[in-house]
Amino acid sequence: MSSSSSGEQTLQNTPAGATPDARNVDPNAPTLIPIAPADTRAVARPPRMEEMPPPAKIGRFIVLRELGRGGTGVVYAAFDEQLDRKVAVKLLHSETREDVARARLMREAQAMARVSHANIVGVHEVGTFGRQVYVAMEFVHGMTLHTWLKRQRRSFAEIAAMFVQAGAGLQAAHEAGLVHRDFKPANVMVGSDGRARVLDFGLARAELEAGPAPGLGDMRPAAEHASAVANLRSLDASITVTGVMLGTPAYMSPEQFLGGRVDARADQFAFCVALFEAAYRERPFKGDTLAELMSSVLAGQVRDVPAPPGVPRAVRALLLRGLARDPDGRWPSMRPLLAELARFARPPARRTWTIAAGVAAVLLGGGVGMAYQTGAFDGPCSGADARLAAVWNDEVEGRLAEVARTSGVAQAEAAWARAAAEFDAYGAEWVGAYGEACRQESAEQLDLRMTCLAERRDRLAAAIDMFEHPDDQLVARADELTASLPRIDACSNEKYLRAKVRPPEDGEVNELVTAARSELGRAETLELGGRFGEALEVLKAVEAGAAKAGYQPLQAELAFRRGSVHENDGAYLDARAAFEDAFFHAIASNHQEIAIDAAIRLAYVVGRRLHDAFASRDWLQHAEIYAARHGDPIRRARALTVRGAIANLVNEHKEARKALTEAMRLFHEAGQKDGIEFARALRFYGDYLANTGEYKNGIRTQERALALMRAKLGPHHPDVAMVHNSLGLVLRMDKQYERALQVFREALDAAVDLENQRNHIYMTLWANTAFTHESMHHPELAEEPMREALAVLERSSDRLLGDTYDMHNTLAMLLRKTGRAEEAEAELTATLARAEKSWGTGDPRLSQVLLNLAELNVLTGRPAPAVAQAERALALSQRDPNPNNEHWHYYAMWHLAQALAGTGEVDRALALARQAREFAVLRPKDPKQWVMEIDQFLTLHAARRGGLR
Repeated sequence: MSSSSSGEQTLQNTPAGATPDARNVDPNAPTLIPIAPADTRAVARPPRMEEMPPPAKIGRFIVLRELGRGGTGVVYAAFDEQLDRKVAVKLLHSETREDVARARLMREAQAMARVSHANIVGVHEVGTFGRQVYVAMEFVHGMTLHTWLKRQRRSFAEIAAMFVQAGAGLQAAHEAGLVHRDFKPANVMVGSDGRARVLDFGLARAELEAGPAPGLGDMRPAAEHASAVANLRSLDASITVTGVMLGTPAYMSPEQFLGGRVDARADQFAFCVALFEAAYRERPFKGDTLAELMSSVLAGQVRDVPAPPGVPRAVRALLLRGLARDPDGRWPSMRPLLAELARFARPPARRTWTIAAGVAAVLLGGGVGMAYQTGAFDGPCSGADARLAAVWNDEVEGRLAEVARTSGVAQAEAAWARAAAEFDAYGAEWVGAYGEACRQESAEQLDLRMTCLAERRDRLAAAIDMFEHPDDQLVARADELTASLPRIDACSNEKYLRAKVRPPEDGEVNELVTAARSELGRAETLELGGRFGEALEVLKAVEAGAAKAGYQPLQAELAFRRGSVHENDGAYLDARAAFEDAFFHAIASNHQEIAIDAAIRLAYVVGRRLHDAFASRDWLQHAEIYAARHGDPIRRARALTVRGAIANLVNEHKEARKALTEAMRLFHEAGQKDGIEFARALRFYGDYLANTGEYKNGIRTQERALALMRAKLGPHHPDVAMVHNSLGLVLRMDKQYERALQVFREALDAAVDLENQRNHIYMTLWANTAFTHESMHHPELAEEPMREALAVLERSSDRLLGDTYDMHNTLAMLLRKTGRAEEAEAELTATLARAEKSWGTGDPRLSQVLLNLAELNVLTGRPAPAVAQAERALALSQRDPNPNNEHWHYYAMWHLAQALAGTGEVDRALALARQAREFAVLRPKDPKQWVMEIDQFLTLHAARRGGLR
């Protein structure tokens, strides 16, 4: 059965025996990325939390992605939809002993929530999720102190400054009556803002609470733990062996080893161990095993190691006091210890920014506004033509025309001729705008306009550079490349200029930001030309300058561009992560344009590519709210376009119609009724019409969208191929099969298929060609285009992607229909093995290939293996957390019923068939053939048993 529900038709997981008309493939179909291998034990065992995909929500928190996991739980990045902020949510492992683990996690939350301090990770909420406990905490962009120390060589002044911050967090906890008990560099986060925050108070208890900590008091380990504890080599791991100790051995104080009373001085000891290790690059106590380490610590034998350059001698005396064996010999509290350590903490000296440096940056990066300020040119109103000629002139035009002529790339000359005409017009408009900007009375207005015009000239230069090495991809995207040049008239729009994030006031930082933004523009141009690898290399180079600048709006822009490149290159999970970073950096720095754009792109990626309509709607809500605040009708129209596309996906026709109609109205009012974005909204509206059975109107709408797209982007652009695909699908739904094949063929002839690109557009066209032949009952003609589609997918990635998996299943069914059962079985068996290797044996997606194998075995008279395969598929379908995949459970019932009937288990077979029928009759999207087959099965077996039931 197929449950195709999108106007932008997606590749479905289609069970065996489905009616081919219900299957469609679209370039925007989500590619299912392999998850971590699941458990290989019997499927009857309930899945552990760590085997399952992340939940969509925990309480009110929308789960974004997993950040890490430890002995007691998994930490997710999440979004607080009420307070509009990103958080970290820790969820307890399901297989941890609930009484102990739940109590420990509750202690962690309560301990952290009791202290509000800049150097302690804040706790927002503690609650339960099913039978599990969760803690929602402050989300810190950055790295652990452990990673911070390892990433590069730090001066002792930097180390001391960071440890003073971490120590201040411990001090605040101690003054609130709390002891951490497991302080170590891995339990300190260093944020991108340079602030240290102590986290993971999971072992903390009130300092004055009587008695030893849980698990302490009896140093004699249980027999089953004795050998492991005595020889434990993972001294950096937190351990909680009952009857032995709590904490991390490498940082534990003598009293923790002895199971005695533990107070704040134990944290001081751990702090000094960590600081000693950071300063001297060795730990203070010898011991590669737990037994050796315990012996050294209990003897108080601190290593006598030479001080590295830059570490003052007085530091050793400070540390020795904190590492005293007797707690009474240590510092009375963290406060005097930190006061002494602060004497050595000095921030790195700032470099002096000079006018000469600023001028150099401008001459290299093309910053006209800064050049005016520093006097690099004679005056603001002179030489507009000369400034343009630095990037675009007759000699450049003639040279690149010759490059195109001799490139050997089809259509390169025509593409260059069109581009050169656009560059001429753009340059002329730029010169005029430059002269107008010079007449500004206000220095502030002049600076804003000149900075804006400098950005436009940089983008023009980057676009021209693309034609130095023309290829098929550039030819396909040449018209989009020129159309995407930022509008020059925006540089005279006061509202637009003042809404933009202001450049940093610090001259040195401004220099870094200007140069970085120029490179970001070049990366965008490379992306538009389909050169994704080169774009990512440029972004990688920008990272160092962005980190040095420490300017958060630039971090938002960098993350956004990275996400865009990843999305267009088909790396959807990487795109999601980058867009999330862009959104939160933008919100934090009030960079409204990036915040809106990132939310819109996130909505599309998670909704259309990763098939999570729920999360998509949340991101759309953010986009629409910020777009309304910003007063930006175009961005609001973009958000509505995506909302309509997502509504198509989940069959919410009224919402799709409302959103897309409003989007087109906004584009029309903004004077973009003939633009690319209007055409895209029109295409999705055509999908809506097809979904609601208005095939004739849908065909006319897609034809109009296709004409607009071709006029703007030329015949070879991927977006044009996507509209061809939508038109072909609605023609096929209208049973105009021959014309549908013609449309797919036209797109295939025009589409650019490069081996170094993840061209799912090309795959989609081949696959839908195959499905159209199948709809015409010509499976023998469907095989070749299906293999062509697979060839595109297989070269895209060495992983088993969701699309690849579906295509192999479909190919096997085509082989079966052409009477090649053995080849079909070999194809399915190989697909199952590859899927198990990629995803694990417990992944619910395996149901599809298992049911296809079961059906094949039933048809070839082998019901026994079919029963085993269908039973396994049924068990896997019960583990699928996605409610949209409920139909697989009933498909498995139906296949199992057929297999059981063949082995003589008729009673169970009939019961399962009846349950499957009850589900099928309530699904109007499913073909009637399925219900008819079940009725025939029930009638046949009831008759054999002497009457209907």
